[in-house]
Parts: sequence; structure tokens; C-alpha cells
Amino acid sequence: MAGTVAVSFTNDNKAMTQGGLLLQNGNAVRVGTFNLPTATRDATLAKISDYTQLKSWFRPLGEGIAGAGTVSQLNGSGNMLRVNGFPAAGNIFGGISNISDSYMAPGTPLYLWVFDNADPDKANQWGIFCGGSWVAPQGLGTQTISSVVPVSALQGGYTDGDLHLTVPAPCFGNWGLKNFAAGMSAADKLSTADPDGDGIANLAEYAWQLHPASKDTAPTSVAKDVSTGGSKFTFLVPRTLADVQVIAESSPDLKTWTTASSVVVASDASFNTCQCSLPAGAPKYFWRVRFTAVTPQ
Repeated sequence: MAGTVAVSFTNDNKAMTQGGLLLQNGNAVRVGTFNLPTATRDATLAKISDYTQLKSWFRPLGEGIAGAGTVSQLNGSGNMLRVNGFPAAGNIFGGISNISDSYMAPGTPLYLWVFDNADPDKANQWGIFCGGSWVAPQGLGTQTISSVVPVSALQGGYTDGDLHLTVPAPCFGNWGLKNFAAGMSAADKLSTADPDGDGIANLAEYAWQLHPASKDTAPTSVAKDVSTGGSKFTFLVPRTLADVQVIAESSPDLKTWTTASSVVVASDASFNTCQCSLPAGAPKYFWRVRFTAVTPQ
């Protein structure tokens, strides 16, 4: 037995970018569920902006008509639904048929994942939406995904029937997706790898807005403190990244390292300039910057 899902955001219901521009015809729309624990699914989706992670959790109900709702859709094969401008620009209208109960059980919560690009892998904005009655249909039944029911925006916004996309919060995974060269090995994509051999690991390249394929110079310095006769170590800490922690460490012998106290001496939109100090006559110390990946709270 097989069911059908109809997607209908038409007439006065629009899909638009974060800046309010109506989505262009042909932009991708995905319908499906996320393989996450039911109790925490929505909270997780509202917090995680890493596209690769989201994509790994996503199970498409259908990416088009041919084979939609069957096991062949599990890996995202086939054409996706699209913003199609019917009956007007910014509208989403389409259907997914032949949804097998054995592929997705009736009652499974469904989500609408809308992108600002025809290729989701290249999107700069997206929105993830759900509705209380958006569920996989019973056999031979039909489920309509529309704004007739209250809609929640887990990522993006929802106002008066309109879907608003959002620029996802920056994260290491999305940075790598846009900056790692095609064909780069999985080992070279690790946060600890240094594929360009400049001595700066990928996680640090991300945090300091550098490029993993360009030999860069670390934005750090050690200088004499003319006011005290001691020395100062200066480094940058990103202000807008929630998934990386940056601290300075010091060592007297390059063996034992401890966290170094620092103060912010300057700021701009992207970075705090932080500084550690040693008084005049202090023993010789070595400095380094440690980067740690953290889960956004």
C-alpha cells in the first residue's frame, strides 16, 4: 500500500530569503524526516547548523516523483522537489507519490528543508520547518504539507504563512565544505590535519579565517613590552564562532604546558586581540595557541 504527500505553499504563502527576496524557481526543497531521537529531535535541529551532519541524519521521503517514498530514495537519488513559481513567484507546490509503509512508517514526523540554491550542497541559506500534523500518511492516504496548520521554524523563520530562510551559524563543517578542494582525502579534512603544510591545522585555519590550501602565517606575535621591560604574547580569538575554543598556553621547557592568563586589548567585528604578559626578569617562557572543537550550547 502506498500514500501521497502534497506540498502546498501557494497564493499568499511565500518562501523567501533571510533578506526578504522571493526564492527563485528551481531552488531545492527536501521533504523527509531526521533520524534522531524523538524526544530531542527538534531541539537538536534548532541547534546544529553543520550541513554535513544534518544531511547525514536526513532521510528523504522523496526527491521527486520517480521512486519517491521507496528504499531507492534513501541515499537521495532522483530529482528533488523545486520551488516552481506556481501560482506565483516564491511558491512551493508539488507532490510525492507511492510512499511505501515499509519505507517510512505512517505517523513519522515530516520536515520541509528549503534551500536558496538548486544544489543543497552549495546553498548559503536554508530553513527547516515542521508542522504538528505533517506526518507520513497511512496507506493510500494523502498528507498535505502547508500553512493550514501551525508551522514551527527550527532554522529560519515563519511569519503570517511565509517561510523565511536563514544564513546558518558558522561552523567548521560548513567552512570545510566550501574551502576544502574537490578530491581531498578524508584524512586531510580532519580538524587536526594540515594539508597545506603551513604549520596551522584546519581548525585553526577556520578559527582565524585563513584558507586550508594556502600557506598562511599565524596571527600571533611575541614582543618586548617597553612599558614594563617584560614581554607580551599576542593572538586572535574569534568572536562569532560557537564551535571552537581558543586559548593561549605557556611552558618553561616545551614539555609542561599550562593555560596562560590573557586580556582583550582590542576588538573588531571578527576577533578579539588578546595578550599575555610576562614581567621583567621572568624566566624564559614558550607560547602556543590551543584550538579545541566544542559543541554549541
